[in-house]
Amino acid sequence: MTLIRRMADVTKNPAWTGLSWGMVPSLGSAMCAVTWHLFYNAPALEWLVELQALLTLLGNFTLLWAAYRLYKVQSVRP
Repeated sequence: MTLIRRMADVTKNPAWTGLSWGMVPSLGSAMCAVTWHLFYNAPALEWLVELQALLTLLGNFTLLWAAYRLYKVQSVRP
């Protein structure tokens, strides 16, 4: 995410920043999975599985949107 943010700064293209922000829900999903397994799949933390699924779905859509924005900006350039 940091490298993509730096790419945005170097290219002065805000669509790269959007791609970096689009990764945040996917990072949250990964943190849910790591926490779930860190505590040996504790039944008290089963809600993390649903949260991970929701964040994965949200992350996929935000990355799709950010990639589309980047594609549109890149296709305008010669």
